[in-house]
Amino acid sequence: MARHDLVSLSSTYDIPMLIFHIESRTMMKHWVLLLAWLSVAACGKATAPSVAASRSPILVEVATAKMNDVPIIIPAIGSVLASESVLVRPQVTALIRSIQFTEGSSVTAGTPLFQLDDRPFVAALQQAEADLVRSRAAERQAAAFLERQRSQLALAEIEERRTTDLAGKSLITEQLVAQIHAALRGAHADVLAADAAVATAHAGVIAAESAVAKERLNVSWCSIVAPLSGRTGILGMTAGNLAVANQTELITIVRMQPILMDFSVPGANLAAIQAAQLQGPVVVEASLEQGGATETGTLTMIDNQINSASGSIRLRAMFTNANMRLWPGQQCRVAMHLGVELQVVTVPEKAVQAGQRGNIVWVVQADQSVAPQVVEVRRSNNGLAVIGSGVTAGMRVVIDGQFQLTQGTKVGTKADAAGKVESARR
Repeated sequence: MARHDLVSLSSTYDIPMLIFHIESRTMMKHWVLLLAWLSVAACGKATAPSVAASRSPILVEVATAKMNDVPIIIPAIGSVLASESVLVRPQVTALIRSIQFTEGSSVTAGTPLFQLDDRPFVAALQQAEADLVRSRAAERQAAAFLERQRSQLALAEIEERRTTDLAGKSLITEQLVAQIHAALRGAHADVLAADAAVATAHAGVIAAESAVAKERLNVSWCSIVAPLSGRTGILGMTAGNLAVANQTELITIVRMQPILMDFSVPGANLAAIQAAQLQGPVVVEASLEQGGATETGTLTMIDNQINSASGSIRLRAMFTNANMRLWPGQQCRVAMHLGVELQVVTVPEKAVQAGQRGNIVWVVQADQSVAPQVVEVRRSNNGLAVIGSGVTAGMRVVIDGQFQLTQGTKVGTKADAAGKVESARR
């Protein structure tokens, strides 16, 4: 065989090209052996069977669409706030003599909290009370003087009448008559002056009484009590410090029973919420982020406007908070119950996936192939999706393994596969 024939043969059977240099006839037996080996290889390659791999069904989890009564629940995230909150500040400037409670404790309305140094105010009260005594004495003196002046006026009026009778009989001189009239006018003026003095003295009494009341109030303000029942926070001042009137922040007290919660929901739910309120109190459930126990309250307020930027509306609920699980500033999951929707089509929420044309589910056909189906999801509740259209009760949908599926893919359930394995073992 020529060299170029060997090269052609080797490339046909995908083996490295062999180059030989034939120098003598003694090499012919090697060529015979090589050609026999190539023939065997060619025959083996031509007779190798072509096996088409048959694809096994993809194992998925399947659920059946069902008719259910589904509660109408609107979820939200709520923020807890105290029903009442007071920041206690002193009404007078004075040293803090003592603190009569433990910070962070619960107190009732009227519980003593702070005692301020009241000695300057007690002294001022005593001075005001002394001024009041003097003012009342001056008022009594002015009243007595007024009575004397009124008596003098009465005598002058009697004398004036007697003088007029005598003058009519020409028994006294005109000069005497003029004197009597002048005396009467003077008595009138004295009464008016005395009356004004009484009014001035009475005003002095009122001012003194007001001063006494003010100083008594200052003294009372030195004993600071809880304005409401609630829980105290962290102290802002300790004993021995100077508390400045209307400035120093002493303590914050919040009322936590009942307690409030604010949350927002889409404004599109407003009509449904109002309709539910007409049927009775709207129940609101709150659970802590860490999965604590659920607290139950009622909706108490709907804000008077929808937020134009977010399209949401603010709501407020009230909770008795009997176990003190809710704390001001806490964030909670909120579920507002608006009633129950009867006999609607539901599928597990994890069956629904986002597709190019909207939400889809993979429906298992009678021949165990799957097809994507566009669905209208009205809402979700407790792991179930309420389907408005696209799926009817009784249809089987894939709830796990969707990422492996395409149109027409054959599927089998993991439960069926497990059963076959068990049967094979038996």
